[in-house]
Amino acid sequence: MPEILEFQGRVTDREIVRKGQTNIVCASRTHFVGCTFKGLRFTDTISAGRTLPFGGVTFENCVFEDCRVQEPDIGNGTFLRCHFAGGEWRTWFAFTETFISNTFECRLKKVIFHGRDVTMPRLLRRRNKIVGNNFQNSDMIDCAFRAGVDLSRQTFPQNSQVLVVSDARAFVSRTQLLASRVSGDLSRRLQFEADDALREIEDGQMQVYLDRSDGSSDGLAVWGLLVDEFAGR
Repeated sequence: MPEILEFQGRVTDREIVRKGQTNIVCASRTHFVGCTFKGLRFTDTISAGRTLPFGGVTFENCVFEDCRVQEPDIGNGTFLRCHFAGGEWRTWFAFTETFISNTFECRLKKVIFHGRDVTMPRLLRRRNKIVGNNFQNSDMIDCAFRAGVDLSRQTFPQNSQVLVVSDARAFVSRTQLLASRVSGDLSRRLQFEADDALREIEDGQMQVYLDRSDGSSDGLAVWGLLVDEFAGR
């Protein structure tokens, strides 16, 4: 049987180590401060008071060491000055999470950071604060930043795997021009990137983040064209 760890209130300076299958259940508004989570498998494990309105869980100055996380159920969670050291966080559509001054030194796969909760009607969307995060030593695969995340207030890897463009409208027009100069699948893929960026502009995302997640020959060719056009801009 899985071990179930239940937390509520303020939890300070705890070391929580995986022993077999460990599930973590948190009451609404649980606040972890200075805690270390080691080797945990957060697959459907972190939850915030399922029978209560989500009040959110806060992780402040915490370390996630070699944790593997898939589709975490956190709900209005706040990560403040945390360190993600090793492990993998994947398939996380962070619609309502706040990230402030965290350091990511892990693999992020299919993680989408949202500046606003796009699951709500436009006039009711809450703003998520996403500032000061350092992704420089992370391995980012098929990630995205949407709905008004200011990319200039984050630090990204300085390598050929990640591309950040400061002006989304310029990205759209110049990528459309690139698409007009090639043919076939390359043209269609470039037009798709332009159309996707245009949709994101309409939702408030004024900068463009891309990573090299498609290893196919056409995907690499498109990536090469975009890097040549936009690297360093």
